[in-house]
Amino acid sequence: MASADKQTFEKGAIVSADSASLIALAAEVAKHDEKFQRVKGVKGSIKVPRSVKKPTVWQRQNTGLSGRSKRHDTSTAFPDQLDEAQSARKAALERKAKMYEMLKRDGGEGIPDNLREELLVEFDDPRRGRSLGGTCGRVWAIETSTTIRDPTTSTFQELSRLSRNQDAIDKEEWIKDATGEMTRGAARRRPGYSQANKVRHYDNTAERRARGVGFYAFSQDEEERARQMRELLEMRNQTETSRSKHRTLKDKRREEIEARKVLIQQKRLKSLASTVAS
Repeated sequence: MASADKQTFEKGAIVSADSASLIALAAEVAKHDEKFQRVKGVKGSIKVPRSVKKPTVWQRQNTGLSGRSKRHDTSTAFPDQLDEAQSARKAALERKAKMYEMLKRDGGEGIPDNLREELLVEFDDPRRGRSLGGTCGRVWAIETSTTIRDPTTSTFQELSRLSRNQDAIDKEEWIKDATGEMTRGAARRRPGYSQANKVRHYDNTAERRARGVGFYAFSQDEEERARQMRELLEMRNQTETSRSKHRTLKDKRREEIEARKVLIQQKRLKSLASTVAS
């Protein structure tokens, strides 16, 4: 048999290798390696991954911040001006620290009158802003809020504040315009709406619009309008008459159908009874 000529190998058997077979194997490996290098050169070399990744949008430098930092560098390029600004800020902070120490000591009793007037501010006045006096006034209000106050004095101050606000409101009277919105007294001089913009009602003699089925233009003459009304009434009566006739025929047809159903049911019962009897 042809299969007998072939050499069979058992599983796990050791095969002897000579020098000729090793040389042939090395030549085959070299041939495949050359073919692989040629194919790789045609398709392109494998890209080496970059060690530094592309920066994300969150890592990019903001253009506005860069320009602002440049302007800040140019504005602080002169050391003399920088030293003057720092010294001025330091002096202001030292002055605030001294005022705070004076306020903390003995509840502010040892403060001179001129400095007390500077520290005590009116919080309802929006023109004060966040100035030095306003800051110190807030500190003074916080420190003195824990102390006992005279209720009569507090009530008097509250009433005076409310009266001032009421006077300010009375000077500029509030009114309502035509739209119902609240406006000041200065708006009284201008009209709330123009007299020329009056509401235009529909006029069939002046307008040309698409008229539907339900449109009916009456005449301006009284006699002609009465005749048109009579015609409309006659048409309405005719419509109601034809509708009632149609309804009568429909009911008659329904009664005939019901009677026929009854006859059919009776015939079925008779045929069923005869079948059972037989």
